[in-house]
Amino acid sequence: MEATKRKPHRNWPGYQTERKHGGTYAVVVDGREAWLDTTEGRWQVICSEHGAILSATSLREARVWMRAGTTEWCDCCRGTCTDVLYGASCISCGRA
Repeated sequence: MEATKRKPHRNWPGYQTERKHGGTYAVVVDGREAWLDTTEGRWQVICSEHGAILSATSLREARVWMRAGTTEWCDCCRGTCTDVLYGASCISCGRA
């Protein structure tokens, strides 16, 4: 599949669907097809801006998290980066 303006992540391995939240996309992929660690669940929801990954055991659950928005599960989008809490700059978002 080729990426489009509306679905810019369609060419990612294992791509299923995506939703835009502000300027960030929550992208659902099949972890097996994308060669990701699937020990906590086959389906992965990825924050396109920060690379945070949330694992889900079913596609339905992954879609629920995608619709909820990245501020529900991406620490950088929530402003609670663990690196920042310990005094270092966040590797993902650069927040200090």
